[in-house]
Amino acid sequence: MNLSQNNMSRWIGAVVWLGAGMVALALPVAQTIPFSNNFDYAAGTTLQSLTNAGWDASDSSVQVQTNVVCADTSSVILPHNTALTNWVAGAMTNVWTDLYVQMEPRNYTNDATVSSNTVLKLYLDQTGYIQVYDRQNGWLTLSNTVRGAPITAYTNGQWGRVTLFQNYAAYQCAIFLDGILIKELLPFVSNVTACSHFQAQSGDTASSYFDNFAMTRVPPAGIPDAAEIIAYGYLALTNYVGPSQPYTTIQSAVAAALPRYTIHVTNGTYSGNVTITNALAGITGGAFIINGTLAIGPGLAITSAVGITAGDLSVSNGSVLVVNGQVAGHDVTINGGLVLGSGYGVTATNLTLGSSVTMAITNATVSVSNLSISAGARLVLVNSAVTANGMTLSGSFTLDQNWGNQGASALLPYSDNFDAYPAGTPMNVLGFRGWGASDSSVAVEQGTYVSASNGVTVGFYETLSNRVNAAAGQVWTDLRVIPTYDANDFTTAVRSTAAFMAVMSTNGYLSLYDRSKATWEECRKDVWQHDLPRQTGQWLRVSVLCDYSKGTCGVFLDGALVRQEFPFINPTLSSNSTFSLINKETNAVCLDNVYVGTNYPSSLTNDVNGNDTPDAQEILTTDDILRQGSIFKIR
Repeated sequence: MNLSQNNMSRWIGAVVWLGAGMVALALPVAQTIPFSNNFDYAAGTTLQSLTNAGWDASDSSVQVQTNVVCADTSSVILPHNTALTNWVAGAMTNVWTDLYVQMEPRNYTNDATVSSNTVLKLYLDQTGYIQVYDRQNGWLTLSNTVRGAPITAYTNGQWGRVTLFQNYAAYQCAIFLDGILIKELLPFVSNVTACSHFQAQSGDTASSYFDNFAMTRVPPAGIPDAAEIIAYGYLALTNYVGPSQPYTTIQSAVAAALPRYTIHVTNGTYSGNVTITNALAGITGGAFIINGTLAIGPGLAITSAVGITAGDLSVSNGSVLVVNGQVAGHDVTINGGLVLGSGYGVTATNLTLGSSVTMAITNATVSVSNLSISAGARLVLVNSAVTANGMTLSGSFTLDQNWGNQGASALLPYSDNFDAYPAGTPMNVLGFRGWGASDSSVAVEQGTYVSASNGVTVGFYETLSNRVNAAAGQVWTDLRVIPTYDANDFTTAVRSTAAFMAVMSTNGYLSLYDRSKATWEECRKDVWQHDLPRQTGQWLRVSVLCDYSKGTCGVFLDGALVRQEFPFINPTLSSNSTFSLINKETNAVCLDNVYVGTNYPSSLTNDVNGNDTPDAQEILTTDDILRQGSIFKIR
């Protein structure tokens, strides 16, 4: 049978096709889709007499019979060398044709004679497999399903269900056999724009049988892949890579993949370069190594369920590579995005983050020889560590383009609890975080500090400073410190470049230099004239708000407002640039939990005057309740 449509297809014993523009033997009434027919007419009814149902037959031997049936009481017989046609009215984009045939394998010659105005042509060959005409590749034998499973060959006298999907917008069709997709993305024999008729031809010497015919705009029941075929024209499949798989190289599997495909890689080492330019659904399998390069083209979102090791790895601008595994390579260049699952990091010789890229690492380690972060890019680490450029940092923090610059300025808002650095890290190598120190003895130490385990110790006659990008207006500096006590009370040289300076007197009180009085002033009471306790070597919290528009500052000690509208030492300063901690005594100074920013510290919640507004917030807007400065020295 030969099937064709719009000069359709072939089926052997009968050739079937879908087509357009055929001449009918009698003038039938074209049917409007959807319609169906199960041929439950009286035995002997000729199809030539059913022109009102759209049918047309080559002669009266094409008739209803009851001897060979499919699922009901009757079917149509097509004796050899006969044809049956059904005419369709109206053009539509998608058409489903569904029918049952008893297929007679036939010895049909695969010649190139295929009628014009034909959508599809197919038949059943003598081996029991469907042959279909592909205008790009000629006749094809369909012995496997689209998913690769072998098809059981049909035998003479066996009924089969053939379902055809025609997309007249894309000029493509799909073939289902007994509900299973066996061919997709099959190009029309010619670019027919509308369905006009269906035809079945019976050849050879034996008869074929035909039953339960339907043409619809929606998929018939029992076609599980119908929705995906309508939406995309093809199924999202998996290409398998490995020594005994259909693909032995990753690139060959990628090249054969359509968008939405998955590449399943058997763990192992693979030679050659891999370039991905299709929007793959993902990469699965085992962790694998590519001896060459792996390049992700622009505008893609690729997910790998396994770790990736490549000679070089690059992710183009506009693309995102999501990897639920470890990433390793010589040169790893990310101009798009690289997202790693929790617990997975990067090992590379060179790691480069392109402009505006944000890469996050959670509960893992980045270990590289050279780390380069471009302008606008960020490396965000959460409970993680980075070893790069001869330095190791751990904790939760963000690195930006200035991370390797020893003369960098910290960006506001800035905070540091020093837990990101291993014990012993000299502060003078943390210039990328804005820090500077007089020498390497000013270092991170592990012990009992405020936030967690780490803080900084500043020894005798040593200095620690932090540079921030110049900030005008109102700027807060908030920190915890165990100070030393000035043995030579109030003899500290006043720095004319400072906005604010403070020392701890031998009496145990915070002392500020008051420019208006040209003297040091002990803070024995707060602004409400409450007595302040003497300090005896414990942790203190000093919070200073500098208002560079007014040249005044406000000072908090352990949350209590001790001075407001306090004049700058240098009233001409217009912006905040640094703070310094200078130790001129033999005992060490300890520092922890530093914050510099334009918002008041959220934990500064004292409300002494009881007006339901924290004092720190109130002094931002009320002239008689403060502005800022920093501890020890701010300029």
